[in-house]
Amino acid sequence: MKRKLVLFVMLAFLLLTTVSIVFAGNLYVHLSFDGIDDYVEVASDLSLNVGDEDFTIEMWFKILKADMAGELSYVFSWYTLENAEVYVQVYRYPIFPDPAYHSRIRIGLCDFDWDLAYIDYNNGNTDPWADPYFDDEWHHLCVTVNSTHGVLYLDRVVMTIDSEGTPLVGNLDTNTSVYIGGNFYEGFNFTGSLDEIRLYTRQISTAEISYSFTNKEPQNETNLVLWLRMDEGTGDTVYDETANNNDGTLMPNYPSNTPTWVDETPPPPTPPAPKPKHKPSAEGPLPPWVDPRNLSAVFLFALLLVYAYSQKTKF
Repeated sequence: MKRKLVLFVMLAFLLLTTVSIVFAGNLYVHLSFDGIDDYVEVASDLSLNVGDEDFTIEMWFKILKADMAGELSYVFSWYTLENAEVYVQVYRYPIFPDPAYHSRIRIGLCDFDWDLAYIDYNNGNTDPWADPYFDDEWHHLCVTVNSTHGVLYLDRVVMTIDSEGTPLVGNLDTNTSVYIGGNFYEGFNFTGSLDEIRLYTRQISTAEISYSFTNKEPQNETNLVLWLRMDEGTGDTVYDETANNNDGTLMPNYPSNTPTWVDETPPPPTPPAPKPKHKPSAEGPLPPWVDPRNLSAVFLFALLLVYAYSQKTKF
């Protein structure tokens, strides 16, 4: 009975380990955007309306130094019913006199002329490449917003708590699409890679942000209205993991002119070369009574000799 119980526990452990490996989030398969006209469009749906409630935008991004142009680029945006735009931007102006504008991440609300409210992160470096997100590596970005302020996290660390202009609230509902890697006006497209895009109609906690950073997936799916894993690897659709079915379409013209699927799944490890069973002597083969392969036979023969001798001495 005990043996059966031990065997069951071992099989259950192996099964759970395998499931966790298969379904844990990863950034191997993702979408790469060319910065010219690539974007993903998620059709308008009532489930995407945040109204005047709290919300969270979360994603993973990677910016290539060599490809980053000297302008702003839209990572995530939608156009509201009140003629304004909610957006997440990454941009740099290396020739701008004020170092604060050399590079930054911004989530904001703007009309056709200027920003009405925004939350900025920049470290004031005179060298725009000194910012921690221009390093050809993956970074986790999360912005939580409520009626008074917003918090911007980069790799689960609070970078800024800020509110400029009017609060980033009001009726933020939309009857247009949500754009990823571009915007409603078809310009300022993103250059780099994106993965694991999520929109919540609530503020997620710091514990949830830390979990998401570590596991590449949400800890709590409450009020999660959009979740694009971007793990498909082929085709013109990125599927929404929530029950809302807010799937995204690769634009503007699949397959010749859209974001590109990238698969960086590492190859399986190469098995080690088999070790030789013995190390040949540099001076030739070993004597049979010394060769390790014959030690068991020599030992048995010695036992037989001892036994024979002991029998002989009895007579």
